[in-house]
Amino acid sequence: MIKDMRQKRDVVLGRFSKEYIYNVVSNALRTYKIMFMYFGGSLAYDCYEDGKSDIDINVFVDGFNGYIHTSCGDFDLFIYGRDFMMKRQYVDESMCGYNKIFIDDMCNIDSLLIYMNKEYVKDYEQFVNYDITKSLGKYLEAVYEYFMFLYVDTEEPLKRFYHIIRIRGQLEDYKKTGKFCTEIPDSFKEEMITFKWNYDGAIGKKIYRENIGTYLEYIRKVKEELNHV
Repeated sequence: MIKDMRQKRDVVLGRFSKEYIYNVVSNALRTYKIMFMYFGGSLAYDCYEDGKSDIDINVFVDGFNGYIHTSCGDFDLFIYGRDFMMKRQYVDESMCGYNKIFIDDMCNIDSLLIYMNKEYVKDYEQFVNYDITKSLGKYLEAVYEYFMFLYVDTEEPLKRFYHIIRIRGQLEDYKKTGKFCTEIPDSFKEEMITFKWNYDGAIGKKIYRENIGTYLEYIRKVKEELNHV
């Protein structure tokens, strides 16, 4: 199943040429200068589901003061102004909860990069080379607060809870290697994909009842350990 997910990602990455994507996005943002952009969301986490998953693109631009989420044709754009590029990675308090919980989607940026403006090589390198483990405590705090709010507010599984399984798996690997990246043990990968595909069915509800709360508690404990170092 995991191999199939990666093959699906490759198919999606080949469906639209990078030139086409750049032209669509740059036309929509014609008053700004694109520094670089890359695929995020389920494409970055190897769990894209054709026909159900969005095609998310992170776009970093010069001349825009802020950050915004908007649709653009076939794509969902997460647009960040130059001043917010590293605020996102630092998990800065000025960012909203949802924009704090995907700072790791750039871990495999070489395979996800759509466009990079050579005028902004230094900005790009600062972004790519930042060690996100420096922000891990604040990141996990943001993850816990965001998802715990949703968890206690509903008795039904939400598809986005698959990120809790993903992050739990990432922490398993982090504890062993000291590196926080999007690679996770196969058992968590299988569970994440199974839940995402079946979150509103019997299998998904079983995972929700038995594991989601436990995983959130684990995230909280690791967060507290890191914030007290």
